[in-house]
Amino acid sequence: MHCKKDTYDLIMQTMGGTMNDGIQSVLLADGKTARDIIINTADGSVKIRDNENATVANNQTNIIQPRFRITGDLAFYSLILGKPSMDNKWCTWCTFFCAQDWEWDSDSDAEKWTKQKLSMMLARIQSGEIMNARQRCGVKTEVIIDVDPSIVVIPPLHLKLGLFNRAIIQPKGNSFWSWMEQRIEMISQDEINVRDQLLQYTEEHKGSNDTLKLWDMFHKNEMEEKLENIRYLREELKYPLRSRRHSPEERTIMELEVPDLDESYKGLKRERDELEKDLKDKYKLVVTFKK
Repeated sequence: MHCKKDTYDLIMQTMGGTMNDGIQSVLLADGKTARDIIINTADGSVKIRDNENATVANNQTNIIQPRFRITGDLAFYSLILGKPSMDNKWCTWCTFFCAQDWEWDSDSDAEKWTKQKLSMMLARIQSGEIMNARQRCGVKTEVIIDVDPSIVVIPPLHLKLGLFNRAIIQPKGNSFWSWMEQRIEMISQDEINVRDQLLQYTEEHKGSNDTLKLWDMFHKNEMEEKLENIRYLREELKYPLRSRRHSPEERTIMELEVPDLDESYKGLKRERDELEKDLKDKYKLVVTFKK
């Protein structure tokens, strides 16, 4: 596959399904345990055990129990597990909110991600439950590769970059950057507080924008279809010539459908309007604060 950027949609529409099918063929249902490899020493044939409970009644066989692992950078990791473009404030292996929870003395109740927890979070999002960015923990879409997160190998490059960022360029805390601000640039604490507040408002605006995009992804088409159906039914019932095309029973059903569809549409519209208003309010806050 030749492309400038391996986006979620691109992988999902091309090799994602084939890649997942291939991986599932060598894993058990838990998404992390590899199937046994059976080697027949008599004829040299090799096969994968189809049933994990199946027995091999043959003295001329060797059974290998391999371990399966997936590796890649953090962008690949978040992409295959349904968290494309995940912000670096989320821990990729658990529900920690790194900006606040990830401290040595933290008492956070964060939990490790599992295959089941990812599915449950996505189900909540797709059901229409309104959650902010922190509650979603980076989850946005269906997984590309349906595996347990525990089999993903930590990329050492990102660990090194993270340590470098913390020691050298982390704006807040004990770092070379903060030392330089205080001792060389002599930035006042008031200025630092203003900058940190602006960063917080900017993050909140980004979170609201992500929430609205997610809502549109799962519900905008549904809302537009309901509105289209409402208009169609009203048009059919309004004009006598069109109304004659339907039997009395059909017209009765259509008349009953309109209020239900209208109420459902208005509910979705209210949800979207609230999210859109929140996004505009956050944007105004950022613009006002910059002035």
